[in-house]
Amino acid sequence: MVPMSSRPGRRGRVHGVPKLQTQTASVPLHSPGSQPSPRSYRIDDGLIARDLHTAGEAVCGQCKAVYHGKRWSYPPRPPARLKQLPRVECPGCRLEREGKVGGIVRLSGEFLPVHEVNILSQIRRIAQRERLRNPMARLLKLERNGAGLSVFTTHRTLAVLLGKGLHHANRGSLKIHWTDHDPLRVEWSRT
Repeated sequence: MVPMSSRPGRRGRVHGVPKLQTQTASVPLHSPGSQPSPRSYRIDDGLIARDLHTAGEAVCGQCKAVYHGKRWSYPPRPPARLKQLPRVECPGCRLEREGKVGGIVRLSGEFLPVHEVNILSQIRRIAQRERLRNPMARLLKLERNGAGLSVFTTHRTLAVLLGKGLHHANRGSLKIHWTDHDPLRVEWSRT
């Protein structure tokens, strides 16, 4: 018979054996004298400037996205003290202001001019749904190129979702050109 202290317990741990202790070192956002990473933000409260990660909460002054728990989102119920939170520019508004293209969706075919109003409505609906989930995903612009249409997005995922959404709703052919760099190219067409 195996003594009680040496039998495996829950999750395979042996009773009576001390659990391994792990130590983690805190890593600064950037080393002294170097530039901060593009993901670090500075909040200026008027008196002091501090990192967004240590501040805990902030709100975008333009789109009203809330930074909480190291994540940007549009909460269903904004915090009661929304007006007291420091104002910063969220990454989505910065990408939109800079015009950084993350994905391009090219629409073409004989089906497009006939059903253009429906297709544009689908594009706006998909973009709005994705923006609520991910505030960085935004439509930049729509451009006409001959009989086709090009949709520019700030986020690669939004371009893929637009292509897949149009393909699911309207059929046709869909090609996604995966690359390791921006912009991602998606082509949808229907004759």
